[in-house]
Amino acid sequence: MKKYEVALVNKDGTIERGGTCKEVIMTIKELEALDKTTITPKEAAGVLGCMPYYINVKARDGTLEFPAFFSGNRLKILREPFIKWVRSGRT
Repeated sequence: MKKYEVALVNKDGTIERGGTCKEVIMTIKELEALDKTTITPKEAAGVLGCMPYYINVKARDGTLEFPAFFSGNRLKILREPFIKWVRSGRT
């Protein structure tokens, strides 16, 4: 697996660097083969090619374009609607 540096941009515009994150790439076919109702931000990010953190931030802002909900502090993404959203080309 490929590793890349993690950098976060704070609200004041400063950049925090540190740590590494493993890149996980998942295909839509692999996602369709999963036998579960919800997926994690990590699994969705693998399909979209972004960091899971980005999906969490968008969910907290209420700007995600696919159905998701929080269970406690964990974000859950509905698998079937997410697949339909990706297949419709809205990524």
